[in-house]
Amino acid sequence: VKGQVLQCHDLNSIYDALKANNVNRYDYITTGYVGDASFLKAIASIISDLRKSNPNIRYICDPVMGDNGRFYVPEELAEVYRTDIIPIADVLLPNQFEAEQLTGIKIESEGDGWKVCEKLHETGKASTVIISSSSIDHSNKSIVSLGSFERKKKKVPTATLR
Repeated sequence: VKGQVLQCHDLNSIYDALKANNVNRYDYITTGYVGDASFLKAIASIISDLRKSNPNIRYICDPVMGDNGRFYVPEELAEVYRTDIIPIADVLLPNQFEAEQLTGIKIESEGDGWKVCEKLHETGKASTVIISSSSIDHSNKSIVSLGSFERKKKKVPTATLR
């Protein structure tokens, strides 16, 4: 595998260059794997700055932290996601493990999954929450995804995909 692992100062440098060249106008921002707390906090700061010029920017966050009961990023990132990212994300795309870490609610049934979706809606501004890779089926024959959408705190029908 080749490539550069960006550090927080690299991200800030890139963003500063984009601003200096007036090419920092976006409609959507999507983030996935982030392995460092300071980098994640810088993302939150950049999103806030981008919203000054475009308050309608949509932030889609896949809070990649782990799966199958284990973290593959430093566990401290869960707290940064809770305090800095969830409050500003418009769309959240956690898997079951990540959703449990973000809410403190264990998902053992479809009902638990909906409670987690509701808590994520309430905790931040996310109008859309999709929990993927859920093993609530317990048969090991299927993976369940739960999708929830709220518009101005009025629940819109949700879906379960098996």
